[in-house]
Amino acid sequence: MCSSAIAKSSPKSSPKRVGMGRNGPPSPKGLHVEVGGAKAGSRVSAIPGCKCVDVRALPNPYAHVAKGKLRDDPDSIATWLVSRQKAAFDGFVNEVLQQLLKQRCVRVQCHGGKHRSAAVAKVAMTMYNIMRTDCMSRGKVVKLDA
Repeated sequence: MCSSAIAKSSPKSSPKRVGMGRNGPPSPKGLHVEVGGAKAGSRVSAIPGCKCVDVRALPNPYAHVAKGKLRDDPDSIATWLVSRQKAAFDGFVNEVLQQLLKQRCVRVQCHGGKHRSAAVAKVAMTMYNIMRTDCMSRGKVVKLDA
């Protein structure tokens, strides 16, 4: 939900702002990667004009996690994604990393905002923090829908 800061809470209600101020968490300060979903009901970005990286092209690990075949943590899911589509996963991580190196906040989203997006965001932010030597420019991952 990158393009709009307006979302409908129900069919009968008027549009309201979601993800900012009283209706959601305030925009985090500093450089960060925001993780969220693209499905209806997902929280919209709290970053005005952020770059959005949609990772729904990666295989969805949801069924494997639900059946207990895959642990529900970003590191396990990243390993699982790399074993299936390394080039695509690396491409998304690189896209996020390039935005961070330009000192731009970025949103990574998949369908639900919990598995693929969190894995890509964590790997990209880890790489960014390793590349940065001054602690003042360290970034963090902010999860909206997980």
